[in-house]
Amino acid sequence: MPRDQLLAALTAALLTPAGRGAVAVIRVRGAIDLLDEAIAPHFSAANGKTLSEQPLQAIRFGHWGDSITEEVVVCRTDEATCEINCHGGTAAVNRILNDLAHRGVQTTTWQQQVSQSSDWLTAECVTAITRATTRRTALRLVEQRDLWMDVAKRWQVDIESPSATALSEETRTAIERCLSWAEFGRHLIEPWRVAICGRPNVGKSTLINALLGYDRAIVFDQPGTTRDVLTGETALAGWPILFADTAGLRETPDELEQAGIERARRALADADVRLVVFDQSQLLTTDDIDLLTEATKLPRTLVIANKSDLETQSTWPNSLAVSAAERVGLEALADRLIAELIPNEPAPDEVIPVTAQQASWLQGLLAQQ
Repeated sequence: MPRDQLLAALTAALLTPAGRGAVAVIRVRGAIDLLDEAIAPHFSAANGKTLSEQPLQAIRFGHWGDSITEEVVVCRTDEATCEINCHGGTAAVNRILNDLAHRGVQTTTWQQQVSQSSDWLTAECVTAITRATTRRTALRLVEQRDLWMDVAKRWQVDIESPSATALSEETRTAIERCLSWAEFGRHLIEPWRVAICGRPNVGKSTLINALLGYDRAIVFDQPGTTRDVLTGETALAGWPILFADTAGLRETPDELEQAGIERARRALADADVRLVVFDQSQLLTTDDIDLLTEATKLPRTLVIANKSDLETQSTWPNSLAVSAAERVGLEALADRLIAELIPNEPAPDEVIPVTAQQASWLQGLLAQQ
């Protein structure tokens, strides 16, 4: 095969987001001798060695270009991959990509590069890592990427033709166990949803602001102030959570407020956990009692007795006392909330589906046998 065609087998992809930044990362993939040939005319390492002479995982400083140079850091991450770290401005990135293109290297997206070098199940995990919003979930997704790379060998299945091999009983059990963690895996890239409800003026907006750590909802002592579902995302113990502050639930002739109440009820139905709030400094109203009675019949519901800094006028069984205004009791609430959302966590070596496509593939394996 002509040398220019061989060089065209090399791909270069920008890993960092487009636009200006402190540092940009370009990943080049291909056989090491071709990488050397494509990069050598432009990159001069400070230690004077060629790219192929640099050890794996070693960070090497150098310059890109001759008369006008860019300071870069290069690292060979494996036998067929080199990462070039340069200044984050678009000019530096475009210059390096253009220089590589003139050497015959094909510019592509990082998603295409991943799909070309991995099976689609592993590529799903790699893409999922980019959607992680916390360090804890990112680390779990990195573990899953490594586990899914070995899943075909582990379960002795053909990834592209899953029905080609009969599953052993042991493998079927392993797949069923894997699917039992599908909800947990989905939430590694999608936040758990927690809806806060209660009648007007019990402190729902103050509570969501306290949990988020900033003022997301307007706090005002007039009933009906919150007329839509306001959301804000944060992390508790490293797990991403989307809180929803809903309209106060009560009977009202106001059509606009009633529309907000309907949205609130939908948010409650879709939530992973519901926080039902009442004001313990006042006597319970009929609306309070009806809501608390109805909500506590639902799974994953916590009752919050707010305004614990004031004199107690009412109680409810198994409620958690907090003062949203004074930031009292929030740590205990966070612990209870995490226990409800994640009662069990899979072991680090447990294979779990992290995307709907992976879950569907697993279900297909079981259905075809």
